[in-house]
Amino acid sequence: MCIRDRCRVHFIRNVLAHVAKGETEMVAAVFRTIFAQPDLGSMGKQWDKVAAELSARYLKIGTLMDEAKAEVLAFAAFPREHWRKIWSTNPLERLNKEIKPLSLIHI
Repeated sequence: MCIRDRCRVHFIRNVLAHVAKGETEMVAAVFRTIFAQPDLGSMGKQWDKVAAELSARYLKIGTLMDEAKAEVLAFAAFPREHWRKIWSTNPLERLNKEIKPLSLIHI
């Protein structure tokens, strides 16, 4: 099975779409505890704990988390010093957004 990485920022947005507005801060804070862990093994255990906790209240979130675990945590397979550069696709998306208008000028 090939695992692709999935941006954690976009994934949490997907999760928060299934939460009542008044509870988004709490859910986001609980979700962030996953990424405060020092290594992939600890993140995986915390992911499972958070998924169980949230799925008790939000069934859809449990399903989302079960399906996306490997993709969202894929960055943690790399050395820790690289994590900040690869755990989100936002820098890449920003670069593509800047390049797109320039490429349209030359067409």
